[in-house]
Amino acid sequence: MESLHTELELSRNQEQAYRDLEQNFQAVCKANNEMKVKIDELTNEIWNRDKVVTEWNETLGSINAKIAELEAEKAGMTWNISALSLTVAFVYSSHSRK
Repeated sequence: MESLHTELELSRNQEQAYRDLEQNFQAVCKANNEMKVKIDELTNEIWNRDKVVTEWNETLGSINAKIAELEAEKAGMTWNISALSLTVAFVYSSHSRK
């Protein structure tokens, strides 16, 4: 009879261990799913930030190109103004000698 009682107690302990193991497994699965959702959210956030950085770099490139264009145009205008000043000075000096 004692042997039967011991086997019954052992069986109950095994059932409890199985239930505990099942609960732990479910908790790990839940944590894994939550972690997957968080990883997906962070991946999307990184992708969105990368997209913004790319767009910002393109915008800065366009601005730099426009600045270079305006500086070149300004340099050309300065050269034209200098040439015009020399021409006016030359014409003025030619007319004043007459």
